[in-house]
Amino acid sequence: MHLKGTPPYTSGEILSDQSYFYGHRDRVFHDAVHDLESFFWVLVRICITQQGPGDVRREDLELENEEYDSLRRVVHFLFDSDTNTMAANKREIFTHASHLEEYVLNNFHDYFQPLRDVVKEWFHLLLLGHQFHGFEYYDIHDMVLEVLDRALESAPPEDIDEVGKKVLCDRKANIEKLLDGNPFGKVQQSSPPHTIPTSHRQVYHPPLSSSMPNPKKRKLYTAER
Repeated sequence: MHLKGTPPYTSGEILSDQSYFYGHRDRVFHDAVHDLESFFWVLVRICITQQGPGDVRREDLELENEEYDSLRRVVHFLFDSDTNTMAANKREIFTHASHLEEYVLNNFHDYFQPLRDVVKEWFHLLLLGHQFHGFEYYDIHDMVLEVLDRALESAPPEDIDEVGKKVLCDRKANIEKLLDGNPFGKVQQSSPPHTIPTSHRQVYHPPLSSSMPNPKKRKLYTAER
């Protein structure tokens, strides 16, 4: 199968070419719900891996402390694994909706806690789209935009710190480059740090199921089935 897009943010249905909910159709065809799921995973990754504006990565992800093993596993298996593993984990999140709270929302950095309800509401719209094909052809775009608009309207004003000011200045500079006909500007390339220390990288199995072990010993899923 030929994939287009960025795998960490691609819908698990597209990565695996299988519907999250079996029996709906034999093949998966890329449609609106998959595009909105991709944006959903972009937001989720930011909320889990960053500690505020300006692309400031969470220090927790670099620590060897076992206290943060669960966070590193979530980032690794949802975003930094091979495509089969990422697809399997995304499938598990959608087919076991209660896992959204445990593995996704509960790992949000404190800065992004106000977005929990927004992400949860967005997730349930995607869930409807995946469960009832045809729903996404009508107004799922408008529904997601309405969720985001309500969140923006209800967001309390906050003081912008120095990091926030720098983000706004950089954004303004990028817009000016676009208007000047130079859409690329200065490109910076850097390799993202590993989310799991080498000593902790291993394959976990079996996949999570409805009969889950003690919460302190829970592990995310692998693509092996």
